[in-house]
Amino acid sequence: MIFEARFWTAPTIFLVIGQFTLAQAANALVPKQDESWLGSLTFVSETLQATPHSVAFDDVLGTDAAGIANAWDSFRNGHGDWNAVVDRSTGKVEVAEGEGIPFVPGRGNQLQMTNVFADPSKNQGIDLARMEAITRAFLPSVASLLGVDPSTLVLNQSRSGHPADYLWFVDFDVVRDGITIEGARVVFRVNNGNLIQFGSENLPAEETKVPKAKVARNQALSILADYIEGFSAADFFMDGGSQHLIPVTLVNSRRPDGFERAKGRGLARVWQFIFRRDGDYGTWRARIDATSGKLLEFRDLNDYASAQVAGGVTSLNGTDVRPMPFADISSGGYTNSAGIYNYTSGPVSSALNGQYVKINDSCGAISLNSDGFGNLAFGTASGTDCETPGFGGEGNTNSSRTQFYHLNRAKEIARGWLSLPWLTSQVTSNVNLDGICNAFWDGATVNFTRRRTGCSNSGEIQGVALHEYGHGLDANDGSGASPDKGTGETYGDWTAALATHDSCIGAGFLTSNCDGFGDACTSCTGVRDIDFAKHASATPHTVGNFTQQYCPAGGGYNGPCLQEGHCESQVSSEALWDLATRDLQYLGTASAWAIVDRLWYLS
Repeated sequence: MIFEARFWTAPTIFLVIGQFTLAQAANALVPKQDESWLGSLTFVSETLQATPHSVAFDDVLGTDAAGIANAWDSFRNGHGDWNAVVDRSTGKVEVAEGEGIPFVPGRGNQLQMTNVFADPSKNQGIDLARMEAITRAFLPSVASLLGVDPSTLVLNQSRSGHPADYLWFVDFDVVRDGITIEGARVVFRVNNGNLIQFGSENLPAEETKVPKAKVARNQALSILADYIEGFSAADFFMDGGSQHLIPVTLVNSRRPDGFERAKGRGLARVWQFIFRRDGDYGTWRARIDATSGKLLEFRDLNDYASAQVAGGVTSLNGTDVRPMPFADISSGGYTNSAGIYNYTSGPVSSALNGQYVKINDSCGAISLNSDGFGNLAFGTASGTDCETPGFGGEGNTNSSRTQFYHLNRAKEIARGWLSLPWLTSQVTSNVNLDGICNAFWDGATVNFTRRRTGCSNSGEIQGVALHEYGHGLDANDGSGASPDKGTGETYGDWTAALATHDSCIGAGFLTSNCDGFGDACTSCTGVRDIDFAKHASATPHTVGNFTQQYCPAGGGYNGPCLQEGHCESQVSSEALWDLATRDLQYLGTASAWAIVDRLWYLS
């Protein structure tokens, strides 16, 4: 419960994404609506799925890393506590990290500039050129671990640099036969002057030869034309044929892993063609093996955004459109935290019967169909109670959308701190109920009533939703419900305040300031203000000056002093508000709230 109403006859239980642009591959705002003829031909060979097969060095077996075992032991003997991960497809170190090897002067070591520049006249400070030189001098000591020839490495200027005053990235491309191996890299990371990590991605197995081109460009183009049943004047090329080196998986079906360990990744030389076709949004890329003439890939390069479920939600800042997290999708599954899901094709719908929250609106059923792009926009209505935008069913009300959003967000935050079955189960929120101004937790569901004289629709108030959710969490946090109603009301109030950072609990619920149980609120249209400075007395409330003087008899809804629980909660709730906003304020607002968040959930 959240308050005792002074203007009702009985104590009130208040438990509380357009335009398409082109530049090689384009980033589109919505998914494609249908499959074109070219789309039906999409194909990617399994050999192009050159993913690493990682295992901790200390767990490798047999030939996984037999060729570098001695080199790794020698490295650790010379540089201290380091660990590594091995890519079984190459038998080489994929990533190594450790306690730090002094590279340049920094807080992590005792090096001086004289250690870097023997000639003081050449001391121009540490720049990327100097970092590259230092790294190249170090490379021979780890080249065998990585399985790379240092002479094939070319600094990638865009990926290298000095993103922070204590941090350097030195990132190399791998070049063979004058061609950069696509996606292959060797990287070194220096923190506070010390090398703390190095590794590689997409390197071919050691001793891999660069394949020779045996298929001419025109032959490759003819192979592509046959595959797509010909080109026409509707087609124009963005890449009319260029050669590339790409890592490939060397498939060996006779091996349990599908590849031979330490010999599982090779190179392919390919002819690449990229073209567009009038009337088709796709940017089509084909890759044909320049040695065998085999088609390895035909696919659309465009990145199409997933669809989203969203709707108008009321919070302290008014009503705006928010994503509907973990909402149900009729095609199966749920949206993610951002309301995003992978749309394929055809119409889908949602009833806000989500993974963690289900809405039951007494105004009617909820059912919204998607647009042609798979998006579900529940919209926003300007009215209250059973007012809807005119679509999405009679239950597509402000209460439904507001409750669905805020309850999901509250449960999501709590899951970051607590592992409780209730937080991963579905809770039902009943909205737009008839009755006096009210909201309550009934032991299983949260419940909210429509607007009445003197109060707003309780389901449309963020703080009310969070307070009632707080009662549910209290009952399901593993220690049972609070032992008295005063503590229980503080649990609900503080759950709301943690999320809103607002001392006015349920702001906007009343049409005038709350009465403060005899010490009037000065600027709060919620049910309580837990900041003593926003009461007429501007004095911290205690048992002596408040509970014993102002709180009525509990009548069965008792706090620890056997007075009415909502009133008694004022003292303990104010103590928590003071902790965050006064006692810890010297740390800064964000830090203070972060500390209180942690203390609250851990307690």
